[in-house]
Amino acid sequence: MSTHVMVLPITFYVVVGGVSPQLREARISPNEGMRRSLMNAVTVGLPGGTAIGILAGVAFGARMTLLFGLIDGLTCGISVFVLTALHTGGRAWLHHYTLRVMLALQRRIPLRWVRFLQYASDRILLRRVGGGYMFVHGLFLDHFAALHARAVQGSAPAGPSAR
Repeated sequence: MSTHVMVLPITFYVVVGGVSPQLREARISPNEGMRRSLMNAVTVGLPGGTAIGILAGVAFGARMTLLFGLIDGLTCGISVFVLTALHTGGRAWLHHYTLRVMLALQRRIPLRWVRFLQYASDRILLRRVGGGYMFVHGLFLDHFAALHARAVQGSAPAGPSAR
């Protein structure tokens, strides 16, 4: 792919780069923030990628050949869509669900995480706060704090006396 093909996607990405949507509304249901991130990514990325793809296709197709314009337009459009979508919420969505799937495959969490959290909330182990959950009882908090302290203490680098 030639250098001039990448000028349009990079220019569009730089222009859109300053427009980062803020999620100011309070989250009411679990995963609402992730759904909003995906919607932002598609809502901003798809029109931008389509517009730049068409412009690049017409511009390069008129200058070179129709096939060249089609390939470059498609390449520019997909590049702009991916870059813009990742910048406007797609990265957060991708990280979130990749982590959840990896943890579920390792059997560290259930795949239906929200159902599990609701189950724990129904049994008064967790309390629902907005779109998230928190432990109800102080014993849980103390237990997990102690686990964390032991893990941090066990992984601390050896001091000078260990040599």
